Amino acid sequence: MKITGVKALAVRFPLEEPIRDSAHDLSRWELVVVLIHTDEGITGSGFNSGIQGGAEVMVTAINKMIAPDLLGKDPFQVRGLWEEMYWRTQGMGRLGITRLAMAAVEIALWDIMSKALNVPLWKLLGGTGRDRIPLYNTDAGWLSFSQDAMIEKMKRLLEAGFHGVKMKIGSSNPAADIQRVAAVRHALGPEVRLMVDVNCRWDLPTALRWGPELEPYNIDWLEEPLNPKQV
Repeated sequence: MKITGVKALAVRFPLEEPIRDSAHDLSRWELVVVLIHTDEGITGSGFNSGIQGGAEVMVTAINKMIAPDLLGKDPFQVRGLWEEMYWRTQGMGRLGITRLAMAAVEIALWDIMSKALNVPLWKLLGGTGRDRIPLYNTDAGWLSFSQDAMIEKMKRLLEAGFHGVKMKIGSSNPAADIQRVAAVRHALGPEVRLMVDVNCRWDLPTALRWGPELEPYNIDWLEEPLNPKQV
C-alpha cells in the first residue's frame, strides 16, 4: 500500500455560546482535518484542534512541509514516517504548531491501518477490551459561565454518564476561583471526580499561595498552574 495524496483543511464552526478560560476568549472552534488517500482506495482521516487561526497555520504546515514527503510511502511505517515528519519540521519549531500538525497526520495513518486490517483501533493499539476508561468532560467548566449555570451544566454531564468534570480557574481573583471550586464540590458531592485547570496563568508565588486552598475540595489534579516560560 502506498500513500497517493495528503490534504489538510481548516474547519470552523460557531459555538452555541462563547467560552472563556484564563487565556482564551472564544466564539468559534477550529479543527484541522487531514485526509490521506492510498492506492488501495482506503482513506484515513485525522484531526486536531486549533484556536484563533491556529488551524490555518497547521493546514499550511501539513500541505506545504509534511504532505510532499509522505507521497509514495507505506502508511504502515508510522514510526519511520513520524521521524521523517519530526526532522522535516523541527527547524521551524520543536513544539506547538508543527507537533499539533504531526499529530493530526499520525491519527490519519492509524486510521488507514485500522481500516486496512479491519481491526478496531483499540485492538490494533493493544487494548484488551476488558477495561473501561472513566471519562471526564470540561465543556461545563468555562470561566464565562455563571456559577449556577456551570453547576447545572455539570450535573447534566454527569447524568449523561461522565465520571467527572473539569473546571477552569485562573481569573484575576484567585479567592473567587476558590469559592467557585467550593461551590461545585458542595453541589456535586464528595464522590464526583473534579479537576481544576489554571491554563498556565499563575506565577510561582500565586501557585504557592492559592494551590493549598484547593486541598479541602478533593480535586483529582491541578492542571497547568504555572507558565512554563517563567518557571
